[in-house]
Amino acid sequence: MDVYTNAPIGTEIILQLETSLATATNYPEGRHSRYVGTITENSNWQRIAFSLLDRPDGGASPTIAKMAILFNSNTFTGDTYYFDNLDSYLADTGGVEPVNEAPSVSITNPANGSSFTTGSEISIEAGAADSDGTIAQVEFFVNGGSIGIDTAEPYAANWSVAEGTQTITASATDNEGAISTSVEISISGTSGSGTATTIYVSDLITGTGNAGGGSKYGTATVTISDNLGNPVSGALVSGTFSGTFNESVSSTTGSDGTVLFQTSTTARGGVTVNFCVNNVEGNLTYDPSLNSGSFDCASGQRTTDVILSNNEEQSNELSMVIYPNPAKDQLWINANGFSGDAEISILDINGRVLIETRDITNPIDVSNLDKGLYFIQINDQQHKLRQKFLK
Repeated sequence: MDVYTNAPIGTEIILQLETSLATATNYPEGRHSRYVGTITENSNWQRIAFSLLDRPDGGASPTIAKMAILFNSNTFTGDTYYFDNLDSYLADTGGVEPVNEAPSVSITNPANGSSFTTGSEISIEAGAADSDGTIAQVEFFVNGGSIGIDTAEPYAANWSVAEGTQTITASATDNEGAISTSVEISISGTSGSGTATTIYVSDLITGTGNAGGGSKYGTATVTISDNLGNPVSGALVSGTFSGTFNESVSSTTGSDGTVLFQTSTTARGGVTVNFCVNNVEGNLTYDPSLNSGSFDCASGQRTTDVILSNNEEQSNELSMVIYPNPAKDQLWINANGFSGDAEISILDINGRVLIETRDITNPIDVSNLDKGLYFIQINDQQHKLRQKFLK
């Protein structure tokens, strides 16, 4: 841009590119990008070159509706500016620079309309090219939310399929900052289909429950699934506690495929809770070889050690309270007996970690979780507790 002004040398001029969402009162929304140039002469025509300053709204559409020219913004002066020939020029010749062509991008995997088992891990892949430059990055989106960025070919991001119909897009950014978005595709996540033939232990969680007065119960939560990954209700599970507690128990799974066992006796101080599954009886055959871990008594057991230091006061007894349960958008946690670096995790019924945080003072955002059964786990170097909750 050619400028004539009596403003001081070093005065900045900003070109602000805006989308149709930008208004006078909603900064930075709709501000796609800002470019800055500097006055180098007084009272003489000069050509100002502009370079990228920042992108105030990183999620702004690449479709620009208007441009604001800000002369020495946020100041009040009596300086006068004349400008002309606002255009894009080649730095070496002064000729008009060719317009940067936006890149092209398309989803190459999965195919539009594909169906997957809920919870399965898939690779979302895209092809991208730029006719007059290079690709800086490809970003992948599911239902409008970013799931990952790849800066090198082959462009891909891994994603765990959610229940229901999901829309997938990819956006490519070239070396000049131009952005293009792919055509949207849809895929669906469904529970396992076909005929189930066997059942197995898909998860086993041991822990403790507060019995009051510094005492605790031993607990074990067992999840039974069929070979298609669906929860199995009405299965009779029998198992054995060992370690600090020694007793055999049996009960049937609920509609979510889980059964919670609790010891009839209690203990104080440090405890070790071992549990293994003796047998599972249901309408289908129990196949221990499918178990997600060494859960059956013939091959191993799941262990939780709850260790309290000798000088730990009874008031710091290991405990965890979560609310509300069922949760809607936020889940609060009140935990005692853990160190300051304790890690909190939200897991699905297959043990996959969905959310991790070390912030124990603020609620956990669970608004993006689908309805169903989940587990919240808190652990530090000495302790670990896990509880289930519904969304």
